[in-house]
Amino acid sequence: MARVNQEYREGARERIITAAINVAIEKGWKAMTLEAIAQKVGVSIPALYSYFRNRDALENEVVNRVIQIHDDEFVATLSRDGDIHRIIQNYADLIFIHQARHVNIYSLLPIRFLNDPMMHGKVADSMTAELDLISNCLTRAKSRGELKKYLDVNESAQLISSLTAGIMLKLIFDSQINERIERKRWITGVERILLISQDPDRADVQ
Repeated sequence: MARVNQEYREGARERIITAAINVAIEKGWKAMTLEAIAQKVGVSIPALYSYFRNRDALENEVVNRVIQIHDDEFVATLSRDGDIHRIIQNYADLIFIHQARHVNIYSLLPIRFLNDPMMHGKVADSMTAELDLISNCLTRAKSRGELKKYLDVNESAQLISSLTAGIMLKLIFDSQINERIERKRWITGVERILLISQDPDRADVQ
């Protein structure tokens, strides 16, 4: 019976966290009130306090979960082998479709950096892991002969990571951003970093 109760509690926590994420995605972070979450889950507000001591505790769980989703999606995308151009396209889809869903939550991270050193560490670890994934992906592409032998994989990974961080900031702070145009620019930028640009003006780079 104790195991059943524990499984029920874990399942209930998952439903609450998922509901909170969906409220933030659909209506913005400020709309993620206990009332909105309780309504989405179909429970009373006091019932939420059985699983989270306060709203801050729930917010932390939401941010932690989004970071985990972010990490899992990047692992799934960048661990696949395949043509480097296809990988870049999949990477772009990840940024502009999947990750863009969580922009409202990402906008809260700077505040969490200031107030919670543990959160700062988690995000820093996530960024380091992402950088390693990019480097490993490029190393595999280089071994397949898809990238030039003299390409510095680690430097290229750093540049791609910086470019991606810049795009994410634009998604967070610019509500008028044209995602189709920015996606194209990001892809072009990554191809130029990797010296595989199909731009005829860069035909001299061999």
